[in-house]
Amino acid sequence: MRQPAGMRSAIRCLSLVLALGLLQACSGDDGSAGPEGPPGPLPPGVTAQARSLTVSFDSVETESTPQIEFSVSNESGIPYVGLQASNVRFTLAKLLPGSDGDPDRWQSYINRLETAGAVGPGTQDQIQATADRGSSFSNHGNGRYSFSFATDVSQVTEPLAVSYQPELSHRLALQISGGGVPVTNAVYDWRPADGAREGIARRDIVDTATCNRCHGGLALHGGGRIETRYCVTCHNPGSTDANSGNILDFTSLVHKIHRGADLPSVRAGGEYVIWGFRNSRHDYSDLVLPQDIRNCVVCHDGANPATPQGDNWMQRPSVQACGACHDDVDFASGTNHGPAEVAASNSECAICHREGGLAGSVAAAHAIPARLAGERYRFNILDISGTAPGEFPTVRFSVTDPDNDDAPQNLLEDPAWTNLANRASRLAVVIGWNTKDYHNFGSGRSPAQPISIDALRDATANGDGSYSVTSPTAIPPEVSGSGMVGLDGHPAADFDGDGEYSDRVPVTNAVESFAITDGDAVDRRTVVDIARCNDCHAQLSLH
Repeated sequence: MRQPAGMRSAIRCLSLVLALGLLQACSGDDGSAGPEGPPGPLPPGVTAQARSLTVSFDSVETESTPQIEFSVSNESGIPYVGLQASNVRFTLAKLLPGSDGDPDRWQSYINRLETAGAVGPGTQDQIQATADRGSSFSNHGNGRYSFSFATDVSQVTEPLAVSYQPELSHRLALQISGGGVPVTNAVYDWRPADGAREGIARRDIVDTATCNRCHGGLALHGGGRIETRYCVTCHNPGSTDANSGNILDFTSLVHKIHRGADLPSVRAGGEYVIWGFRNSRHDYSDLVLPQDIRNCVVCHDGANPATPQGDNWMQRPSVQACGACHDDVDFASGTNHGPAEVAASNSECAICHREGGLAGSVAAAHAIPARLAGERYRFNILDISGTAPGEFPTVRFSVTDPDNDDAPQNLLEDPAWTNLANRASRLAVVIGWNTKDYHNFGSGRSPAQPISIDALRDATANGDGSYSVTSPTAIPPEVSGSGMVGLDGHPAADFDGDGEYSDRVPVTNAVESFAITDGDAVDRRTVVDIARCNDCHAQLSLH
């Protein structure tokens, strides 16, 4: 095919330029490079498609206006070129060492003043940490990007003076979001003075994966904030919600949100509200945690490699952390602080809140008596007989103490099992069928209820620490397949030491299948794993 004359001339011109090595100096006789154009067609192995993104930081310089070089790939490890300037923002914070009992804390270099009065009862403008959207952004077209901060971190004076301290640990956090790009948060911890990334001071208290066992997937501020290590770079002690006056430090914010309706201030008739994303009102006054608030370890785990400071809650108590949940305590005046009265500084907390101290250890103060008591009980189904159609099933069972070599417990004399008047003590043997799908037809109870036998009133001791009960109702002749026996209930306890066993102790149920007409017992299908329930509930306990 013959090319047009104009095209032939253009090709000859381009060939001459390439031959003379002048392609990079086409902007004029001064030799300066022209502005970088938009990314061209994608080369092989480079993509703008992704379900998830992975970020690596290639170069981080923070002497004045931080300069960041980073690379992005998709879930297959292929370079991703789809980012634009509007998709990217960064935060930068330093970790200030605690002193005089104060905890270490993050301090953002990038802050703004939020004006009060637009919404909510707040009347005073407040400082809030925020993100830097940059002064320049470059997409190099091969999965690599450059970002220049607009903030000169060596000259931060407004609205809050923050000195640049390269000898401290720093955290650079990247948010990628918007425009259909997979939301991604990435974090880079290092010490600018020497570039060290290992052996530096850290403050990792809670892991995002731990949060997501309950939350499914954290997605805050419009869905762009999904990583707790990113959150703390903004939610540090210097940030406050001007619209409500409530502080936004991550420690206070998260503790208060999770206690919600049980906050002393809310119980007294107040509310806990934050005006968050785009001044939208978030009312946590009705929020009820689906487990005991004292179960601190459900969020804080010092044994988790991702949260080496996870045990700070019990090792380094502070007014900020404790006062978030106990918000009726005025530590400065001593109101509601018991015999300790005034706490002049955080250094005084550990004087009383320690093993052997006036208030005992923090861990002991947050112990859950019912759960501790429940560890002393194990329900065991030992044998099931007489289970053919028309027969009356007999169940042999025991309750043992796992903390005492599974020694059998005396259900007829132990006060934990004899307080029947107010049903503080309860133990039931339930029998149901069919394990294909429980219908319990012919059980004598409706609707669809299993046979239930009061094991504390009707059981017979076997003399070996076990007990037996026989069903007053026969397996109906028309029932086939397999059935189920369950052992459930709760012993009583005396948590306040007044001699009355009136407190109920939850214990994990025991369940066993038995054959009715099947050759071998067939278990019911597993629909949900109780461990998944307990990610949120810790110990699911109903009825």
